[in-house]
Amino acid sequence: MNQLIRSLTVRDLLGRPSFSDAKLVAGHKGCHRKVRWVHIMEVTAIEKFIHGGECILTTGLGLKTFQNNPIQYLTRLLEAGAACLCIELGNDIKEISSGLIDYADQQHFPLIVFNKEVRFVDITQDINSFLIHQHVDQLKAIDKLSTDFNQAVLHKNGEIQVLKLLHEHSHAYILYEHGNEYDSYPVKSQTMFHNDREIINKLREKGSNKIIQEPYDNEKRIFWLVQPVSVLGQTLGYLYLKRYDNAFSEWDKLMTDRAGLVLASNLFQKQLTVERKREREQQIIEDLIHNRSADEETLRDLIGEPWQNRYVYRLIYVDTGNISEHQLKTLQAGFNELGIYPLLSNMPTRLIILAFDFNAERKNWQKVIEDLQKLNLAGQIGISRLRSQLKDVPLSYQEAKAVAKRKHQLNQLSSFYEENGIYQLMELSTDKEVWQRFIYDQIGLLINHDKENPELLSTLKAYLTHQGSKTKTAEALYIVRQTLYHRLERIKSCLGEDFMNPERRIPIEVAIRIYELMKES
Repeated sequence: MNQLIRSLTVRDLLGRPSFSDAKLVAGHKGCHRKVRWVHIMEVTAIEKFIHGGECILTTGLGLKTFQNNPIQYLTRLLEAGAACLCIELGNDIKEISSGLIDYADQQHFPLIVFNKEVRFVDITQDINSFLIHQHVDQLKAIDKLSTDFNQAVLHKNGEIQVLKLLHEHSHAYILYEHGNEYDSYPVKSQTMFHNDREIINKLREKGSNKIIQEPYDNEKRIFWLVQPVSVLGQTLGYLYLKRYDNAFSEWDKLMTDRAGLVLASNLFQKQLTVERKREREQQIIEDLIHNRSADEETLRDLIGEPWQNRYVYRLIYVDTGNISEHQLKTLQAGFNELGIYPLLSNMPTRLIILAFDFNAERKNWQKVIEDLQKLNLAGQIGISRLRSQLKDVPLSYQEAKAVAKRKHQLNQLSSFYEENGIYQLMELSTDKEVWQRFIYDQIGLLINHDKENPELLSTLKAYLTHQGSKTKTAEALYIVRQTLYHRLERIKSCLGEDFMNPERRIPIEVAIRIYELMKES
């Protein structure tokens, strides 16, 4: 990794000119420890002056205070997070005890000695100046990288371009989770992440912007970096970085944080765009169903490229609301696959869809119902007849709403208005007594008879359904023909010999259907 962005370690210190006379006497395995600052310390109040990552320079005055138990001094440095201890041997400390060396080796804590007098001020000036310049260079580098991220997200498939750039700098496999969608880079690595689903869920729970090592097996070390994608206190997604053997650094965390900020801003902008589009769709649908004028230019803008001046449409009414944005996107994608382009009004108590078809080919509107049912919506679905004039939207709204209401009363009804012809008659009058009188005039005697012998009405319905075929009726009712003949005689005694004549049969069938609907409701 470039020296510009790599953290300074104890091993790097030993390579500096100011450490040319230094000797590492213990803690060789801890040379990877990161150094954040160089600090001269001759006091025993260690915790007051150390924040973690310091290289401690001393002539041994502090250590001399612990001459009866020098290990305690080293232990306090370790607990405070010091990177290493450098001791100038001389009047205060002439040699390092074997016990202290052994303890430093056990803890992998670098112990460095200067065998002759050195100017600590030169060391601090050298190392701290280097750290300051490195920090300035890192700020310049991260600013440039932030600019690159912002430029990348503007391209087509901008999110993938940001992931690609982050991958090139971190050499990590990257998974980007946003809502119910996932992107990865390299793209083929998504299969690998699919197998990591359980650990990804655990990592999300452990916290954000943390470097976590997960030992999958004894041969490999796998490191993870988790970064939330947040804006205005709202977490919109997560970035997961996975790398083998090489642990993530503070620079990796900084890069990932900047990438997360760019992705969060992009997501938020998309979210605002979708919300504004939904608001416009809702407003134009509300205007149309309440017979207020609507501009076709607005419709053209909302629907986009598929728009044509010649179209047909249906209005779909679902009497349940507050559908999630993910469900709406799924629904919209399903409609588009059928060549149908919807506008949506998603209210707390109902969902209205104005679905446009710009192609003269007959569409599979039944597939529309199947797409709606896949969302497991709680309400009933009503669909208006096909129309071509926007001025008729209020009528389409009334049709679709009426069907949804009827389906609550009789669920087996079709969702399509035009397929419920008989029940449209009931919209001519809301007076139940009118329909009860009509039912009584047509099949009243049979209903009264059916209270004692309930098989007659079901027999008549089956007989009419099978166009007067005695064989098919008997098979449908699972009875022998002789039983059917006997029931038909009793039906004739109630309705008269001519009940199969067209002028009698049609009102009888209508009466049966309306009777069933009123009984169900």
